[in-house]
Amino acid sequence: PSYRLDGNDIEAVIEAVEEAANRARKGEGPTVLEFMTYRWQGHFAGDPAAYRPEDEVSYWVNDRDPLKLTKAIL
Repeated sequence: PSYRLDGNDIEAVIEAVEEAANRARKGEGPTVLEFMTYRWQGHFAGDPAAYRPEDEVSYWVNDRDPLKLTKAIL
């Protein structure tokens, strides 16, 4: 099986990895996990990432930050 998941949702990540590990331990083969996340900076240290709208970056940095989301859950 394969799954595409929100890589910023720590609970979804943990659940998927545990399920994949359990499948593998039972000899049921591999699982493909694709975690969708967002790159906050440009492609390299000197890349200002001017090609991305500020509101898009702000959304991912302020509203979808995995640490902030997990803190809110805890």
